[in-house]
Amino acid sequence: MGWLGGIILLSVILGWAYNNTGSVLIVMVLHAMVNTADILLPLAPDQIVSDGVIIESAVATVTVTQLAVHYSSSFSSSRTSATARSPTVTYQV
Repeated sequence: MGWLGGIILLSVILGWAYNNTGSVLIVMVLHAMVNTADILLPLAPDQIVSDGVIIESAVATVTVTQLAVHYSSSFSSSRTSATARSPTVTYQV
């Protein structure tokens, strides 16, 4: 997509977020997320491939991040469903 296309797309997304929420904080958080993802997840082809060889650390970073997101979301959903249950009380006569 290129650098210019990415800038235009990010500007549209951040503008849309501000227009729909009216919150500068949301826009700041989204911008920080993009900056952090750009550093932690090197997805640009020039950062993943060096001299025609895939850099293993880039693939490992993406894989570990994906697994962490997947398992943290499944952990939080199972934890929420477990805590949402009401306790059962039995009475003996």
